[in-house]
Amino acid sequence: MRLHVVVRSIAPSGGFGGLERSAADHVSEMRNAGIDVLVHAPLVSSTEGKRVDWPTMRRPRSLVQGVAYSAWVRRAASSLVENLRLGDVVHLHGSAAAAASMIPSSVPTVMNPHGLEEFDPMGLSTFAVRPILRHLSLTGARAVSRVVSTDSSITGALVKKLRIPESKVVLIPNSVDALALRSIAASHRSSDVWGDGGGSIVSVGRVEHNKGYDLLAAALAACSDLPWTWTHYGSGSQDEYLRRVLSDLSIKDRVRIVAGASDAEVQHAFSRAGLFVQPSRSEGSSLTTLEAMAHGAFILACAVGGIPDKITNGAEGLLTVPQLAVMSRDLRHAIGLVGSPAARKMGKSAMARVEKDFSSRSTAKSYVNLYQGLLVQ
Repeated sequence: MRLHVVVRSIAPSGGFGGLERSAADHVSEMRNAGIDVLVHAPLVSSTEGKRVDWPTMRRPRSLVQGVAYSAWVRRAASSLVENLRLGDVVHLHGSAAAAASMIPSSVPTVMNPHGLEEFDPMGLSTFAVRPILRHLSLTGARAVSRVVSTDSSITGALVKKLRIPESKVVLIPNSVDALALRSIAASHRSSDVWGDGGGSIVSVGRVEHNKGYDLLAAALAACSDLPWTWTHYGSGSQDEYLRRVLSDLSIKDRVRIVAGASDAEVQHAFSRAGLFVQPSRSEGSSLTTLEAMAHGAFILACAVGGIPDKITNGAEGLLTVPQLAVMSRDLRHAIGLVGSPAARKMGKSAMARVEKDFSSRSTAKSYVNLYQGLLVQ
């Protein structure tokens, strides 16, 4: 069996967003399981797979992003057709799943839809992008053999949004290699200890509306009398807006935004954070929350998407909601617990939960069984 993985962007060359990291982890897990994997994505080396570049567009990216994505999906489908052979399986991430409609229907195909931000009215940077990406996702969901749900709590929404029968859905949780992540963090050597420990707050992710970092900024401003610093790792279409919010709230001197950080820097930050916050308005599975749990971080996260499948309030961390008054209250409570026995206990419980229920070894076995089952149907 050979596995083809199709994704619009993959870590590390494509950055460290949730989709990028999830795709990279999936490829690594499959190769560790002995599967021959061919990646179809931009910026991949010839040893990793087939490079499928984005088309060059002369107009501003915000105006043509959806059109560019559609064109890229057609290129990815062509790359698949050129390289498919008998006994191959195709795994497609996000809206790239539309490529499944452009290859022979006899080829087994699997879609991981991720966060489905294209169905969120405020989930993407431009109104023009959403209808195109929704169309691609719906087309892909109809065409593929199976659709992966990473959390039981999001399966219902996934079925409704993608308009597919629940019988087409298979539950396979996202996972992490906790030991590998802790090893990466330990390997990082840095003299930068800005906000290290104590009241240091860390967040990781793309700066987009659905991720709620502007909401976190406002909640932190409401806690300005407390000792805290905030470091965010990641960038996105809302970078400038977030910086304006920080300036307007008069807290920019207590906040650092780090774009282009290495994986070692990010994992080190997880391991040294006083508090990790996931302030999402909407979310898929939230791989960054799993990574924070793998390091035993003390966590405050919004109870959206798949997060409640990972954290029980007061057990593996604290849960809040994406409403300013409530988040401000819960954030104040969490900051007060940083470094306490209660916070350390929740961190240890989070680490144990990851190793028990979200290990990469068990997920890899589930995927191999899925692919082999599709081949014999």
